[in-house]
Amino acid sequence: YDLEVANLEGTIRYENSSGLTSEQYTGVLFRQEGSGFIGSELSRDSGEIIINVIGEVDASDIYSWSGQSLLSRMTGKSSYDTSVHIPFGEDAEPSYVQATSDLAGVSIDMPYPIGKGAEEERLLYYRQEFLQPGFQIDLALGTAQASLLVHGGLVRGGVVHLGPNAPGRPQYDAVRVTGSFSKSDYEEWDQFFLDIEAISDVSLE
Repeated sequence: YDLEVANLEGTIRYENSSGLTSEQYTGVLFRQEGSGFIGSELSRDSGEIIINVIGEVDASDIYSWSGQSLLSRMTGKSSYDTSVHIPFGEDAEPSYVQATSDLAGVSIDMPYPIGKGAEEERLLYYRQEFLQPGFQIDLALGTAQASLLVHGGLVRGGVVHLGPNAPGRPQYDAVRVTGSFSKSDYEEWDQFFLDIEAISDVSLE
């Protein structure tokens, strides 16, 4: 996943009965100090290692790591709570990362209702599942929701939904934008759609 942790300190144990564990560790992730713990969930022939991290991160570092062009519209630093899930065993599901943040300190240069100033708090939920090949991103930002399939640095399909109602089951043959909101700026949204098309090889609907 190309996630590097530097200056790692703490006691990490492995036992047959409890798996890989650590009550607390510290390290440097995305050039910022963080702390966390490690736990394992075990069954007879499979299990999952869960690595939890709490810290701060600069939006530019997340953009550099993920390569997602839309994240280039986010600037500033905010706290986060994340966990890396690594299933193992014969029928293991794909590994994934999920994170939450109130985005205090981060500005988002996107049209209403997605955009916001650095002083405003807005809950972000982010989940990235690592597939072979590519990965799937599921996120919720305020009343905006998205599920996108990414491969080779391009969005291959999915849905972006704006508004209070949940989107339907996503299809990944195109990028579909759905929903409703109280006001809009046509020029801002036109540029936003052009930006999405620039990082996708499927049609925008």
